[in-house]
Amino acid sequence: MSFSELGLHPTLSARLGKLGYTRAAPTHAQLLPPILDGADVLVSCASGAGCFETALFVLLHRCLHSPETDAAYVILTCSESHAEHTAKRTKALTGDELPISIISESTATTRPEKAAPFIAINTAEKFLAQLRESGTSAITPTALLFADTDEMIARGKRTTLLEIGELLTTKPQVLICTGRETRSVARVSQALQCEPVRHTIKPDDKHPEGIPQQVWPVPDHLKTSLLLKLQRRYNPATMLVIAAENHTASRVARQMRAGKTSAAALLNSDSQKQQNSLRARFEAAEIKLLLLSGGIPANLPVAEVTHVVNYNMPSKSKDYFKTLRRVPHAVHLNLVTPREEERVLEIEDGLGRLLLRDALPDFDYIQPDRERERASHPEKKAQRSVARAKPRAKKTEWHPDIPRSWGDRNAPRKDPEKIPLAEWSPEPLPAIWSEQKTSSSPTAPKPFGRGRPRRRRRGGSRNKKR
Repeated sequence: MSFSELGLHPTLSARLGKLGYTRAAPTHAQLLPPILDGADVLVSCASGAGCFETALFVLLHRCLHSPETDAAYVILTCSESHAEHTAKRTKALTGDELPISIISESTATTRPEKAAPFIAINTAEKFLAQLRESGTSAITPTALLFADTDEMIARGKRTTLLEIGELLTTKPQVLICTGRETRSVARVSQALQCEPVRHTIKPDDKHPEGIPQQVWPVPDHLKTSLLLKLQRRYNPATMLVIAAENHTASRVARQMRAGKTSAAALLNSDSQKQQNSLRARFEAAEIKLLLLSGGIPANLPVAEVTHVVNYNMPSKSKDYFKTLRRVPHAVHLNLVTPREEERVLEIEDGLGRLLLRDALPDFDYIQPDRERERASHPEKKAQRSVARAKPRAKKTEWHPDIPRSWGDRNAPRKDPEKIPLAEWSPEPLPAIWSEQKTSSSPTAPKPFGRGRPRRRRRGGSRNKKR
């Protein structure tokens, strides 16, 4: 089913088609009708399943559908870095084709001068401070979208969300996206929403486009550092990390253990006893991060796995979809280098939707490669140049009687002049070659062969008399 058939604006549908959304995923088809009808929606799904982007599609649709109104659509995040990242994702969706104003950071507390719909992206604290202020510059939201509500509450912002519900003068449409519906999330929903429509998105192995998937662009030498950050962010989590080769899995496992993470590598080259022991420890939750090479073994229990990490993107897209269907209930994280971007595009073509690129706000993506620095350190280069400039030891001089061309395969050799056999007489060899040890008495020539044979004993050790 296309997005136009679900009710989105034709211009927005065309823009989504250019970005790679060839068809609507089951998550889109399930959430778009109630949100377009104006109902309050509480949706529980993992990040990357398409719930937040579905709500974002509706906000963009309304901006295009009513361009002459001054409606304000507010998106609240858990931190300023998340707000900046959400603003970048939204601008990537609109591009230059959709004339929609997107306001973020400190400018979200003021209304644009021109009367036109806009999307304001801010944190919950700044939006609460704006509601407490009085004046014409205050924003009255037409729709309010909460992203990662459970993470907001985990950061201690439950009181802030409840106070926002008390200070709203008009009742906007409230959309709440959360990873799981806890008691605190239900309390916030009760304070902000009116008879919400609840949806719990459960991934299905028959529809891989609805399985939670995230793409994390990162340089190749920073993959392990980013993996360690993600493991700490989603802790407690049970992760399967799939590498391309055995030595990569072993190396990453050692580095993760150095970062105080219970990690191990399950390799095909290990003995059956070692593999069974690692499987038992992983099933007993003693190992939280298990490194694999090539793919997930058929006899590995995956019921308790929460995250699957593709440390190296599979060379064939069918292997990626095989992993998706094997663990549909987990969140699939893809660490992608610029060389692997083409494989992601092939996977997006198979999914029929775009996988938005994510980034950690507190991670340094421009760290230099230490291994390359060691190989090309300027001090070491200077030491090498000094060593080359030192005078080398002289070679052992040849004996004057030995020509220098002897023993050199590449030395130019001249054909000797042909002398008639009757006139030829051999020259004496150099003195150092003709010197031999002379003895006082000449030695007699040895006879040909081994000489006189030894006489065989008749009796052996067995026939000796005791």
